[in-house]
Order: sequence, then structure tokens, then C-alpha cells
Amino acid sequence: MGSAPLSRCKLDHLICAFALSWATFHIVATILYHLPLNPLTNNIQCISGPYIDSFFSQDWRMFAPDPARSSKKLWYRVRTGINEWSEWYDPAESSLQAYQYWRVTYRGQILWLHHSIVTNLLRKYDAIGIELAASNVSAAQLQTASMRLLELSSEYEVARRYIVDVVRETNQFNAASEIEFAYVSVSPPQFSNRRTSELPQLNYFVFPSIKLDFKK
Repeated sequence: MGSAPLSRCKLDHLICAFALSWATFHIVATILYHLPLNPLTNNIQCISGPYIDSFFSQDWRMFAPDPARSSKKLWYRVRTGINEWSEWYDPAESSLQAYQYWRVTYRGQILWLHHSIVTNLLRKYDAIGIELAASNVSAAQLQTASMRLLELSSEYEVARRYIVDVVRETNQFNAASEIEFAYVSVSPPQFSNRRTSELPQLNYFVFPSIKLDFKK
């Protein structure tokens, strides 16, 4: 009769010990899973990774039905000689770094302006493509015709002025004879794929170039 309460007490202790051990392991594994990647955490996450991933694979779509999966950018490069082109530059990069360092600043409005120019230009390009696809324009001529009509739009003119003003503030403007600018979509790897995807995916296409004949 006296052994039953003792056995019940031992069982309760075992349950408490198991629950405490599991909770401790779960907390430690979660912390290790979210640590920045480095040689040490890469070795540790081979244990914590499969455990955390078994619950759910973290994805932006958990929090929104149609989240932003890429960053829209407008890059440019200048030609200073017959076949001498500079590397591609992101005019919003300096504002982005300054805004990330200190949020209470006007840099956020500059980034919004940059993003709006890119978005409006891309929407106009897509709208022109849809209209031409419904007409008798062949698939081979669709992109060329779309770019030709895009050059006549107000969205392209705003983007052209923006890029020219950006280059005008650099030391490349005096030697530049032509400017190319491109829409660039940067898709970073999802959090769950950060160990297998090392670099972000880049997709881009180049808009009609800007001749700087007005400088002559």
C-alpha cells in the first residue's frame, strides 16, 4: 500500500525532468538556429536545423498572402569612351545604408522616391506589352516595339531625368557621352534556404540608353 504513492512520485519526477530537458533543448536549439552563419554555427546547426525545420519551414508567406519577394532597383552605368563603360551603380545604395544606420532621417523619402520611379516605369512597360500583345505585333518585335513606346511615356522621362541628375552629381558626368540604366530585381534567399543559397538572384533588363548630346 505504501509503494503506490512512492511510484506516483517517481513518475511525476520523471515527467517533470523530461519536460524540463525538452524545454531547455528547444530553447537552446531555437537560439542556435537564429544565430548568424559562421563556421562554428554551421557545425552546430546541423543538429538544431533539422529539429526546428521539422516544426515549420519559415517563410514570408506565413505572415502575408502576397509578400514582397524581391527588391526593385534602378542601376546605371556611363560610357566615357568608344567601348569604355563603367561598372553598374545603384544610386539608392548610399541612402539605404544611411537610412539603415539612422531611421529618423529624410533618407526614407529618398528611398520611397527611388522605388516609385522604378515601380511606375515597370508598370508602364508591362501595360505597353499587354496592349501590344493584343494587337498584331509579332512576338519577335514585341520587346523592341515596347521599348520604343516606353521612350515616349512620361514614366520614362521621369526616370531619365532622375538618372541624369544622379550622374550629374558625380565626377563621371563631364566625361560621359551616354548613360545606360536597367531595372534590376534582387531576390534574397529565403530564411529557410540561407544555408544552401549563398547569393541573391538577380534579374534585369536594360532600358533605352540616354544620349548626352545636350552637353555639346
